[in-house]
Amino acid sequence: MVVLWLRHARIVAATAVMLAVAACGDDGGTSSNTSESTLKVGVCVPNGPGLAGVGEGIAKGADLGAQKVSADGGPTVEIVPIDTGQLNADLAMENTQKAVEQNGVQVVLCSGSNVVSAIVPYLERRGVASLLISSSATPYANGATLAQQMQALPATEAAAMWDFLASGGAAAGRVGVLYVDYEFGQSMATAAQDAARKAGQEIVAVESYPQGSTDVRSQLSKVLAANPDAIFLAATSGDDAGLAVRQGRELGYSGVFLSNSGAKTAALSSLPTAQDGVYVSGNDVPASTPGPLSDLVARTTIHALLTYDSVVEAGTAARAVGGSITGRALIDEIRRDGGSAPTVGKYTFRPDGSTDLAFGVFRVSTSGFEQVHTYTPLAG
Repeated sequence: MVVLWLRHARIVAATAVMLAVAACGDDGGTSSNTSESTLKVGVCVPNGPGLAGVGEGIAKGADLGAQKVSADGGPTVEIVPIDTGQLNADLAMENTQKAVEQNGVQVVLCSGSNVVSAIVPYLERRGVASLLISSSATPYANGATLAQQMQALPATEAAAMWDFLASGGAAAGRVGVLYVDYEFGQSMATAAQDAARKAGQEIVAVESYPQGSTDVRSQLSKVLAANPDAIFLAATSGDDAGLAVRQGRELGYSGVFLSNSGAKTAALSSLPTAQDGVYVSGNDVPASTPGPLSDLVARTTIHALLTYDSVVEAGTAARAVGGSITGRALIDEIRRDGGSAPTVGKYTFRPDGSTDLAFGVFRVSTSGFEQVHTYTPLAG
């Protein structure tokens, strides 16, 4: 059962015997070191309505990444799941503290903008590195020095989509915006509006819905009353975006839907009504992606690939650091290495915590997601 796994399981991706267990210090100090043969990685795993696929992708992507590090010569990677529920910041903080103070993790991989914003200051105080599978710019914008972005920011996602529109990709003169009402949705909606206005387009309506909603027809009706020719969906998942697309078509809307990378999941691409006039920005999944990971991404979300790559980055850095592994040493090595670890995606890490990565726009088709546009430069 997934929830039980999230809360109680710990994956050890190696055959070597654990040599030491990390001790912990007082808040405000530096995280304790573990044996040179062990890297403890905390992985934030969400669950709940609309997030089950995201959680599965993250959890299993971390497992595959740990196996890759082990196959490449170590170190042993121990995955410590951090249950974040339905992106609940309080629950995330409680479980992150346990992962750091009881399990001695040296690096945390986390998604969910509100969760990231809540836990990164604590991780900084503890000297724990963080790799952010999130579109939040808050941590390094607020001066975090041990946080590195692994996903594009909202401004980048919006810029990619509007670059596609400017190239003649789809008609979008009058734009409506529908967003999930929490930090990521708010940031994504703002970025979309900024990009639309910069392109000289008119924002005709902006509506929001609570996270976990199962009916957005009321909000969609208000957007449709403004007669848009494109609706941008700032969604956390393909379930969210798929709900809006399905109910929008039921309400008679035949125009274009646009969305962000969180929507690039099978829950959207398998929806018959989404296979005409629906476009999402998103990370590329190279043809060279290992089969099990490619299948996992196709079944869940791009978070699986980003988590896999984050574990591989952390493991590769730990191998290079050798000896005592600290959050500072990991981040410095990741930035020094310049994204040359054997990851699936390609990344260029900046000293301020931002990152360049491959990005594009995809059309939903009967065969899944078809890439129709590539956008560079990519970092926001």
